[in-house]
Amino acid sequence: MVRVWLQLINTRIDSYEITPIKHDIPSSPLMAEASSDFNVGSASNRVFRIAELLEKRLRHANSSVHLIALSVSHEWRDVALYIMRPSSVANDFAHAYPCPPVKFGDRIPEQLNNWLPATTEEFDDLLAELELNLPWDRDGIYRSMDRFQMSDRPNIIKTVCFPGRITMASNATSRQVYAPQVFSSEQLMGVDIDVNLHYHCRRVYVPKWVDVTQFRLNPYFANLFQDAFETINGLYEISLQPPCPTDSGSTWDSLPPAAMNYLATQFLTQPPVISLNVSTWIPMMNKPRVRKALHIINVRNEDGIRVSELIAAMKAASGLAVEHWKHWARLLRVAVQNGHPKQDFWIVDGRPKLLVSVDPFSSEELSETSLHYLTCMHALPGRDKRQEEWIPRGLWHSEIPG
Repeated sequence: MVRVWLQLINTRIDSYEITPIKHDIPSSPLMAEASSDFNVGSASNRVFRIAELLEKRLRHANSSVHLIALSVSHEWRDVALYIMRPSSVANDFAHAYPCPPVKFGDRIPEQLNNWLPATTEEFDDLLAELELNLPWDRDGIYRSMDRFQMSDRPNIIKTVCFPGRITMASNATSRQVYAPQVFSSEQLMGVDIDVNLHYHCRRVYVPKWVDVTQFRLNPYFANLFQDAFETINGLYEISLQPPCPTDSGSTWDSLPPAAMNYLATQFLTQPPVISLNVSTWIPMMNKPRVRKALHIINVRNEDGIRVSELIAAMKAASGLAVEHWKHWARLLRVAVQNGHPKQDFWIVDGRPKLLVSVDPFSSEELSETSLHYLTCMHALPGRDKRQEEWIPRGLWHSEIPG
């Protein structure tokens, strides 16, 4: 079993050692077919130039193809821009909506009381989870710091983060606001972080911007990553894929200039956000906090961050993220080889990842908003999810403790 695990780890690491060779080739089946249709002398050239047919083809393509189509020809660009027109003001990311740019800790304006509201069912689920999973014995795992003196207790524990879209909802009751704060504070104590909560001193609940779940994300950004993109624990988490032997110019980090020019006109979020951090996960060995976010680069624009600005920052950060991941993945391989299958080695992500989070240093907030940020950054999935990033469940061959 361990031999199979090592083979899977080796294969994963090796896949990130490839150096791509850049080629100017069509980036999708649609683009390949269209390019051949535009060849001089092509019998179908005259037909394919008909705007109605081109529009029909592009409407059935995904948003990444729309971006690439901007650089094919004037005809393609005009049709693509026509298709990409926003259907309403609420879907127009070229303008600040529904309020001017905001940053971490800013108060949510009263006129946005109905902005991405939390439902009654979401509040009920949150409170039910708090009641069923006591902080010190969540999921049947003892979580107090004195577990480190007990050989039968796991050192690495699952921690959760409740999204700010719910905990900072304008329609939340005091209980729905403060119960998650108390839970988060006690949960952080289980990883040796003591937060001085002032929740009992608050007389008036004031909703604030605290994480990315409170924003609408531009679909032309999210769709660049397909299954490699996830909003989790108040962060955007992007898994970096292994490089292809041939780079077709269709991936998020090699978009043609016309696509980047378009994305330079598009806000990343609604409302626009002023400051974001780009980080990557790295392990922290022999500590209650088994991983941390390594800050790589900050993206800041007082007028609101555009999609192209975040992509440029991610391109600058991706190389370092991959190198850090390869280093820790090799150490994971050694730990698996020398350890016992029941040990929890799986504190290295199955792929290098970039994290995009709100920037807490853009604000002077020091109370419950910083508590929420700490909860986001120290949330940790359970062992089963972390191990499954490397090893399919069918190859575990043993019960996962806890």
